[in-house]
Amino acid sequence: MVSTAPVVWPGRASRRSPSEPVSGCRQALGLTAIIVPLLLAASRALVRGEVARADRVGVLAWPSPGLIGLGALAFLALMAEGAMGDWTAVFLRECAGAGMDGDATGFAGFSLAMAIGRFNGDWVHRQWVRSACFGSAVWQRILAWR
Repeated sequence: MVSTAPVVWPGRASRRSPSEPVSGCRQALGLTAIIVPLLLAASRALVRGEVARADRVGVLAWPSPGLIGLGALAFLALMAEGAMGDWTAVFLRECAGAGMDGDATGFAGFSLAMAIGRFNGDWVHRQWVRSACFGSAVWQRILAWR
């Protein structure tokens, strides 16, 4: 049963049924109006007292250059993975001419391959890293020799 009871919005009254969608902007503003005061109240309860100025120790430190490089590498890898996941269905539909079932199958295959790679990555690293490093060193010597 759809109710036509008046819904009062600030500044006006309207007849809107509960089944009508509410805009995303109104949802975001409503959630913000509810959550921000709750977070402010909770944060005040978490701060017990002021620490004496002499007892303060820095809790934040600048990361080392190696850690920044590792973070940048992880960011780029995850960005490439996200782009691949987002655009797989578009590529399959537009370029490969696959239907909707092919789009879904392609995305599922990509997700399955990513899961297998993540679960088996340590095993593959333990099994193949020495031979891969040896093979890489051999190829570098061969290419440097020419």
